[in-house]
Amino acid sequence: MLNSVIFFIAITLVFTYLVLALMVTGVNEIWFTFLSTKAKSLEKFLARLFFDKEWKDIFDKINVSPFINVLKKKTDRFPGYIPAENFTSALLTAVGNGKTDLGSIKEAVNKKTDKGQFYQLLASLISQHTNIDEIRKEIERIFNTSMDRLSSWYKKKAKIMSFLVAFVVCAALNIDTIDISIRMWKNKAQAEQFASFAADAGKMLEKDVSGHIVLRNRADTLARVDVVVVPASSQAPARDSLNVKGSVQQIITTYDVLTDLGIPMGWSKDNIPSCEGSVWWTIVLWLLKVIGISLTAVATSLGAPFWFDILSRVTPLKKSTTTVPSSLK
Repeated sequence: MLNSVIFFIAITLVFTYLVLALMVTGVNEIWFTFLSTKAKSLEKFLARLFFDKEWKDIFDKINVSPFINVLKKKTDRFPGYIPAENFTSALLTAVGNGKTDLGSIKEAVNKKTDKGQFYQLLASLISQHTNIDEIRKEIERIFNTSMDRLSSWYKKKAKIMSFLVAFVVCAALNIDTIDISIRMWKNKAQAEQFASFAADAGKMLEKDVSGHIVLRNRADTLARVDVVVVPASSQAPARDSLNVKGSVQQIITTYDVLTDLGIPMGWSKDNIPSCEGSVWWTIVLWLLKVIGISLTAVATSLGAPFWFDILSRVTPLKKSTTTVPSSLK
């Protein structure tokens, strides 16, 4: 089994998918950082959920609330993550004009003659509860339930985005699963060389407690494997530029690893379908090329943790004396 060409192909492809997934993650990090996708999605979702036609007045107060300001990466940017407790405190403070006692909230609600969706919700909660803490808990419950729906929607959107980025990256680099497999099948020595490299390079990576794939010596971070924006801290204003720099370095490093691996890639004359045969045969070859790249993109979009787990299970079975790639030193 250890000398099987199929085994060599499997290790090489798994490692290739892992490295490509790290590269795609780097592109996603840059994309989501610049677009602030999470923050914009949260802001729009809250507008539909709670505020309705009262959105502008209440949101302006919530946006400058100290409960929200402490979470912002930048003063002019809505945070991408808000704990339920912070949101509820900011919301009640905005409604009660700086006060959060039950009497102030009741007075503010009663003053609204034309109640929209949000004030109707508050009026209903006040009629059901006589304690402000109970109202807080109910608003937090509604908020958390809604955030679960938003998180589910956001993850689906992120997966679609990851696949599209993966396809663009794989197409740009011309990394074709079918072509790689066929070439390795025809050349066992080369297949073993690729697999040995992949096995050694894979030993330089590990998964940390947060699920990130990093270099084992912790000297550098290869990849963040999620796109969820975490709560900001007092050091947050500097994090955007740091994340972008780290993501750019991640893309460069992973590209160097792929180059060191030596698999067929790039749009050189040797890596594109020959047009010397019949038209129909040329069409078939190009169709296989598209399918091969698509297979690579689909596999890549499964994520770095998925392929890292598989690689960590199979690479200990094969020991190699191949020199560790310079890209990972």
